[in-house]
Amino acid sequence: MRVLVVDDDIFSIKGLEKGVAWEKDGITQVSQALSAVAARKILMEETIDIMICDIEMPNESGIELLQWVRERNISIIVIFYSCHADFIYAQNAVKLQVFDYVLKPAPYSEIDRILKKAVDEREKQLAIRHEKKFTGKKELALYEKFMRAVLDGTIPSDQKAIEKMAGILGIQIRYGTKFCPILHDVKHWNEILRTWNKIDVEFSIKNIGREVLAFDRMKEPVIFPVFEKYYLTVLEGYGTEAEQNDICMKCRRFNQGFKKLIGYGINSYVGKWCEIEQFQKEVQNLLEFSRAENSIENVVMAYGIRKNQKREDYSALIDNCYQLLLKNDRIHLYESVSALFNRLDKGHDYSYYQMVEISRQYERAALAVLDIKNIDRGILINDNEYKDKERKASWGPESLRIFIDHTNEIVLEALNRAGNERNVIAEVKSYIDQHVNEEISREELAGMVFLNEDYLSRLFRKREGISMTQYITERKIEKAKALLDVPEISITMAAEGIGISNFPYFSKMFKRETGLTPSDYKKRREKNE
Repeated sequence: MRVLVVDDDIFSIKGLEKGVAWEKDGITQVSQALSAVAARKILMEETIDIMICDIEMPNESGIELLQWVRERNISIIVIFYSCHADFIYAQNAVKLQVFDYVLKPAPYSEIDRILKKAVDEREKQLAIRHEKKFTGKKELALYEKFMRAVLDGTIPSDQKAIEKMAGILGIQIRYGTKFCPILHDVKHWNEILRTWNKIDVEFSIKNIGREVLAFDRMKEPVIFPVFEKYYLTVLEGYGTEAEQNDICMKCRRFNQGFKKLIGYGINSYVGKWCEIEQFQKEVQNLLEFSRAENSIENVVMAYGIRKNQKREDYSALIDNCYQLLLKNDRIHLYESVSALFNRLDKGHDYSYYQMVEISRQYERAALAVLDIKNIDRGILINDNEYKDKERKASWGPESLRIFIDHTNEIVLEALNRAGNERNVIAEVKSYIDQHVNEEISREELAGMVFLNEDYLSRLFRKREGISMTQYITERKIEKAKALLDVPEISITMAAEGIGISNFPYFSKMFKRETGLTPSDYKKRREKNE
């Protein structure tokens, strides 16, 4: 039996440590926590049978800690050990199913007596649970058969068909129950099969999962292979945020256990809580997400974490990337992006909404750089490859990194092009010269070099001394003159040859630039010849 003592008074803990006859009471391990926060960490990482807890503690009381335990359905016997004989405390203790309430200071013999009773009660609980597991094997096999049928589409994805099949198999789906799929992706599958038998791998995954992933309300989690190197865990619950967070913590322990036993990594993709009729689609989504993440190992990706859950703020790191993009500092930008992902890895912060939030923040930063540098946003948001990578950015850290790297490449390339004014203007002039027989707009030219229209116009006038519109007009007039010099070419043909179909407009423009109408110019040319 394992006991956790929670008390902010170290001397009280030391007194219990020395005064209680732990071994005689049947206790094999005693852990200590000086706060509710420390206690929660131990309860999430270890299996504790009995908790002896003070009530009055800084920041979070024993009552609040016990409420947290009950919300997560952690199976544990709780004994309150406090100097407060307050009626409200006692009332709350009863509501939260406290095993006993001991007032400080109590004789150690009294604590020994209560501990022995608690150990007896815990052994009864464990025996009942073991019996239920043993008698529930057939039930578990039927449940697996049912979930496989839902998954492979044997049962249509509608409520009536699913309820009918559940009734045939004798499976009861409680009202309000939701399902959470967890897809486990075994990495280095072929290398594992060189030293491990496939049956042994499956046996290990199921054993670790039953030990680590079980909710107290279930006999065992259902775990079965779905595709080569993929295994699926099915959990039932009510879709609460507390349950979702608990699942993520359990999955990290599952990954660690697999790595320790098999020697290779495994990823766990936690889906959203869903009704049974949406289960197949949710598993398909997880499979698509997992296939996008080929290089990462031993991570837990949580796609079911709520939008409003508190997440770590990466704004400072993204702002640093923004500053380096502005400076066109490729080397330090790469280092800054790596720092962002190191922070993600350290915190295992792989929730779906976290990926979405980072990708959107980075996009806003990149667009801000383009705006400041007078570069057309279309270079980014109209790029099909960018759109595809943006769509997949929320799939996981690898996809997010691909998206950010691609965004950086587009922006840096645009900055380099825009930074060389001479080349930009030369490219614009070359395009005008080669397409003088077509209609040319400022918008078209700006889009070609990915610059803002007004900014390109100002830049052109600055370097050439005339407006871009005037340069286009002059090139068209030169071309029109050359065409009119050919006797066989009519005035209408000359107008069409420079991209103008409106003859009156052509005539007016030609006279404004040359002082002659096209007809007078052609007559004079023919007379001179």
